[in-house]
Formats: sequence, C-alpha cells, structure tokens
Amino acid sequence: MNRYQEQLDAFEPSEGFQGRLSENVISYIPNMKKIYHPRATLRTLMLIILITIALAITASAAYIALNWDPIFVKRFFPTEKQTAQLDNAAQNDSIISKCGDVTLKVRQTLGDDKTLYIILDITLPESVPLSDLIVTDASGEKNLNIIPFNFLVGSNVLTYDDVKGINFEDHKAVNDLLGSFEGSCSCSEEAVDYSTNTLTYLLCCSPQTMTVSGKPLTILIDKLVQTSEQPFKTILEGPFLISWTPTCGAVSRTYEIKEGSYIRGSVTISPFTLKGELYKTDFANFDEMFHSISLSFRNGETYMPEHEGCGGSYSSPSGACSFDTQFTKILLLDDVVSIHMGGYTIECRGDGSPVTPCQARFISVWY
Repeated sequence: MNRYQEQLDAFEPSEGFQGRLSENVISYIPNMKKIYHPRATLRTLMLIILITIALAITASAAYIALNWDPIFVKRFFPTEKQTAQLDNAAQNDSIISKCGDVTLKVRQTLGDDKTLYIILDITLPESVPLSDLIVTDASGEKNLNIIPFNFLVGSNVLTYDDVKGINFEDHKAVNDLLGSFEGSCSCSEEAVDYSTNTLTYLLCCSPQTMTVSGKPLTILIDKLVQTSEQPFKTILEGPFLISWTPTCGAVSRTYEIKEGSYIRGSVTISPFTLKGELYKTDFANFDEMFHSISLSFRNGETYMPEHEGCGGSYSSPSGACSFDTQFTKILLLDDVVSIHMGGYTIECRGDGSPVTPCQARFISVWY
C-alpha cells in the first residue's frame, strides 16, 4: 500500500501557497550580469515552477501524513482548516493483540465522544496466504470478499485468554463478558497487503447514549469468512480480540428541544455524526421524520443528511422517532448556524440555545 502516493492524489496545496513559494525561490536567484538567453531563461523558469509545485504538494501531503491515516483522508477528504481544527480527533494507537497466530492492530482512530472510526489491521499466518484466496466473479473482477463474522463491540477490558473457548451461540454469556454497548457498528474492507498477508478494515462505532472516547472498548470477532459463495466459507476460526481505551479529543454538542416546560426531544451534533430523538410527532413513518432534517451553515448553504449510513426507529401511534446518521464529509461545528428537525429549529451557539418551533411543520426533501 503506497500511502504517500494516495496522499499526493487526494490533496492539493492551499490557495496562494504555490505563488508564495515561487516568489521565495526566485528571490534567492542572485542578480548576475549575463547575456540574455531566452531559451535558457525559459528553461530556468519552467524548472522553478516544477520545483515549486513538487514542494507544494509534498508540503501538503506531509502535513496530512503527520495527522491522519490515508484511509481517513480518502474517506473524508478533509481540508487543511478541518485537520488543523480537529487535530486532536486523530489518535495514533498502534495497539497490538496477538490471538494465536493471528495479529490484530488498531492503527489509528478518529472521532469524538459520540462517534469513533477505527482502522483495524488483521494479519493472517503464513499458512493462510491471501494470494491463494483471490476469487474471480462473473464480471471477471478479482477480489477477496473476506469479512469478520460475528463482529461484536463491548465496554469491558478483556484479554485473548478471557475469550478462548467462548461459545458465540450463548448470547447472554457473550454479552455479559463483553459489557454493554448499545448503538450501531459497521465494518468495511479497505485494503489488502499481500506482502504482509494483512487485511485492513474501517470500523465505525456510534453508541446511543454512552461516551465512547476515554472509555475502554473491546472488539471481538468470531471468525473470518469469505462471502463469495453461499454458504460462507470459513477462512480462519477465532476468536480474535483487541481491547484499548480510545482518547479522541473532538467533542459533540447536545441540545434539548423544549416547548415551555416540556422537553420534546434532543439532538446531538459532532464533526462526524448527527443523532436525535423526538418523543411525540405527527409523522406517519420514519422517512417523513428523516426528510425533515437539515442543517444551515454560516455561508448560506443547506445540507440534508443522506439515507446511506443512517439508522433509526419509529413508534406508532405516538410517532416517537430517533435517528443516527454519519456524515460523508466532516463538519466544523462553529460553521453550523441551526439544525432543523421535525418542525423545530435549533439555534447552534455552542452552549445549548433556546429552541422555537419553525414556520413549516414538515420540510419535504426527496432523494
């Protein structure tokens, strides 16, 4: 995996950087009295421009390399302003767990107190070479399609010895051992390194109520399976486990929705996610409530969350709703002016501001 090349492809130098660098380079050329040669001068200028561009791209890539893993860069395409303001959101963990002849490594985490993205490396033993597991689908595309099966998250600190011989069919025993974690989790394959026999996954954990940063977190995997065929083919039997305490420093903001002395719900926004709940509504289903959600920014733009990556619930006849959605791009909370949800407008001032009903009861947004 060429992380440096990925960074070069994903980023451009900041506005005005190339010009400033060109002036600095040119200023160091001594004023020597020479016969004017147009071609030589042109070659010199072209060389200076090429060096300037190379240095600009390198500087931009180097800045990101010091902070965010290329997988996070590819996932969010952050700007320099965002990475600077969210510098404490990334944590270079390098936590390693040996599970027999399989090694798990948490390479880096990114998030806040409500949402956590995790880059997880799983290195297989030499006896199970990934290059021998490549399959070709009907379209001729070659892939692996290997995923963690029974991927579970808990809040208790455990070791590999604690889970040896565990029966994943005994759900109560597994849950008691792992500890409570109510929320949503997802896992996607991001990269394969055949030279080191390593699979890399991007995990996203978003608890409903608990704070995820600064608290113990455990990932437990039953086994690795290949999904190219039915039934799934077991590649390696587990269990595989890794425990650590993430300390991502970005924070979220929570606002209560009130009408007089009545609390109608709440909404929580962070740079990575938006979640909320309303205790009673007139909506007929979850989609109606979800389509009423939008964000207003200081620059006048409006953003509506996408269905992809969203989870939630709806209860009848009260119309009570809850939702949890991850942003496809990072937000800076100070750029958000207001949140619109279920007919309410939440003015975002950073410290929990008054909430008043908005003009429209339902904002219709079609996808």
